[in-house]
Amino acid sequence: MFRGLLDATDSDKIIELAKTAGSSIPQAFVTAKSGKMDVDSLLDHLRTLSLYAHLYEYSENLNPQGQVATLVHDFGLNWSIFLVHYITAMFEQIGVSPKLEMSDRSVILTLLGK
Repeated sequence: MFRGLLDATDSDKIIELAKTAGSSIPQAFVTAKSGKMDVDSLLDHLRTLSLYAHLYEYSENLNPQGQVATLVHDFGLNWSIFLVHYITAMFEQIGVSPKLEMSDRSVILTLLGK
């Protein structure tokens, strides 16, 4: 399923799975770890996935536009599509809409004004 280019059906399945996972899994882990869901605890969740699950390399910095987190991986465009929709659903749980950019090897998340 994750090899080569996706047809619309496969892409829709990846997006649906990512949205479902992003709207439930982070909430369980974040509230168990910190007792609350906010921007900082969700960023910590992304750091934890990098550190312990090795899903991507995570880096963070501040620039004039806001806080920027970069997730770099070797798993191709399908994984970037999954991550974008997972992160979107995750932040929707707290009413935040980060700016997201992706390539076949990375996802860049920007939290404006942070």
